[in-house]
Amino acid sequence: MKYIIKKIRGFSLIEFVIVITIMGFVAVISSALIFHTFRTYYAITVMSDLDSQARVVFNRMTKDFREIQTNQSGFSFVQDSEATDQITFNDADANSITYAISGGNLVRNSQILATNVSDLKFTFYDQAGGTTTTPLLVRYIKFMFTISKSQSTQSGEPSEARSITITSAVFPRNFE
Repeated sequence: MKYIIKKIRGFSLIEFVIVITIMGFVAVISSALIFHTFRTYYAITVMSDLDSQARVVFNRMTKDFREIQTNQSGFSFVQDSEATDQITFNDADANSITYAISGGNLVRNSQILATNVSDLKFTFYDQAGGTTTTPLLVRYIKFMFTISKSQSTQSGEPSEARSITITSAVFPRNFE
């Protein structure tokens, strides 16, 4: 009886090095893909937070501006060249309401509505659509605010700032 002895072969060193190199390339590509996925997720989360904060402010300001008592009493604004960054008025229940930026926060009276607000402008328009600085002539109010948030990046790179700007015009119900 003859036994057939097979020669058992393993991997050569060259084959092993080629496999390790290919796996290294796959790992680098996979890690880059995962990194960009997490970075995109974080950017979307930041924008979602900004959008949510902006919606709350927008809804509150729009509601309050529609309920301004009249443009003949209890309505004033601090004038700053073309537009103003502060407004004070009385609502329908005669409560005094002030919107302004204080330390980077948008405040309604003393209540913080939004943080990281970099810009707040109110522009007042008369019946013909021209800007006015006279409270008695105001027929509608245009407001604009910008909320921003820095997004940290890899070490050594500057941070990216994400921002959202909201602009709207409101026609108060009680203005003539």
